[in-house]
Parts: sequence; structure tokens; C-alpha cells
Amino acid sequence: MAFFVHSLANASLGRFASGEGDQLVPRQFQKTFDSMAHSFVYWVQGLLARDLLAPGARLLALTNPLHESLLHNCGLVAASKAALEMYVRHLAFELGPRGFRVNMLKFATVVTPAVEKVYSPRALAELDEAHRRMIPARRMSSTDEVGRLVSLLLDDRAAWFNGATIDFTGGMTQSLLDVALNPTTEAA
Repeated sequence: MAFFVHSLANASLGRFASGEGDQLVPRQFQKTFDSMAHSFVYWVQGLLARDLLAPGARLLALTNPLHESLLHNCGLVAASKAALEMYVRHLAFELGPRGFRVNMLKFATVVTPAVEKVYSPRALAELDEAHRRMIPARRMSSTDEVGRLVSLLLDDRAAWFNGATIDFTGGMTQSLLDVALNPTTEAA
């Protein structure tokens, strides 16, 4: 295998210490971390144990900007994504001498069939509007754009990337404070 992409979403949402029904319990922590962080390491271990990685193989973890800020009920997702980033860096350090490259691609929300099932049309419109205000390009990224960047990472010219978290959010997190403090400001 020359290229491996890890992207699992199986998170529990809730609060750490609310004392109410939305308080996360140990099995939710375990499930979220196993799915969204630990499984990347487990997959890499399995590929190595079975000698399935081709020389110069690239391993890519996918993430989002959730671990860079706070979002109601998403603390566990943020923590697991932060752990995943550390796993990527350590695996890059361990596997780099063997010729393998391990990186993380961070991208903003894209509308996929799964997102369309989770959100109502109204909620999707609100999500789109929020991204138009946050992202300097005034639009959300597309799955095609993310796919094209991933294909670039396969090119030999990207072989020097190792242990990197590649920010492909379109500058999304740069203006979060402005969006919060100036909620009525029109997109330029």
C-alpha cells in the first residue's frame, strides 16, 4: 500500500462535568478516542505487522480545526483530535527513518452526503452562512478541493512533508473572534 488515509467519525458529544444527562461517561471517552485517535495508530501497527506498506508510503490522518477552539459539547472531539495530531508527529518521527511519511490534513467543513443527512436544509443554510462570514474566500471548501490537495500530497514533490499538520481551512480560524464580536457584519 502506497497511501493510507484515516478518517473516522464516531464521537460522543456532551459536557465533561455538567452533572446532568449530557455529562460524558467513561465508555463515551473510550469510544471517541478509540475511533478518532487510537485507531490511526492501530491501523499503522497492523499495516507494518503485515508488511503492507510500500517503500515511501504516505500515511495521512484527516482532522478539522475543532481542537484549536472551543465549541459547545465538542470537548471530547477536540481532545481526540489533539491526541491524533500528537500520534501523527510521533509516528512521523518513528517511521521517517524507514522512508514512510506521516502527516495530517486539517480542513474546514465540507458538505458531504453524511453532513446532508445530519443537518436539515435550514441548518445547512445557516452553516453555509457562518462559513461565508468566517472564511476569507466567503465560501465553504468542496470535497473536490480536498481531494485535489490529497492527490498533490501523493506527488514526489511533497515527499519532504513529514509530521506536518497541513492547514487547508482557507483561513477559517483567523476570523473567529471577528465573527463572534461582530455577528452582524456582512461578508465582504
